[in-house]
Amino acid sequence: MVKHVTVRTVISVATMNDWPLFQMDVYNAFLQGSDIGMINELKTVLHQNFKMNDLGALKFFLGIEVMRSSKGIVLSQRKYVLKLIVNVWLGEAKPTSTPLEQNQKLTSIEYDETIQPTVNGDELVLDIAVYQQLLRRLLYLTNIRPDISFAVQHLS
Repeated sequence: MVKHVTVRTVISVATMNDWPLFQMDVYNAFLQGSDIGMINELKTVLHQNFKMNDLGALKFFLGIEVMRSSKGIVLSQRKYVLKLIVNVWLGEAKPTSTPLEQNQKLTSIEYDETIQPTVNGDELVLDIAVYQQLLRRLLYLTNIRPDISFAVQHLS
């Protein structure tokens, strides 16, 4: 299992050195380096010894889209975010520049089974499992959106 900090570090080093990044389906092994010839030789050796597919230049990994430009590499979770917004019925929500007010105090409430959460989001989420699932998804999003880390950690 690879840690996201490792993935970001490899992508960052490859960007600084203008190295190509390739992904091969051997439980998602990354090949990186400055010599394309050596990379191709290694890919050939791996292909001869393991059942694998060469997926070509890295474009998508663990739900993160990887786009290379002349200025560097851009990481995006646009598809992930759009799916998240649809799943939590927030398609009509308005954006805000600050995801959480500074010094916001959160209070706990007693669970009341007679209160039913609404689809429009005007009432609190009462199902702890739903809330925890949402937080897990938001924590995953902080991999490329560190600007929301404070708010997500505060809610967590």
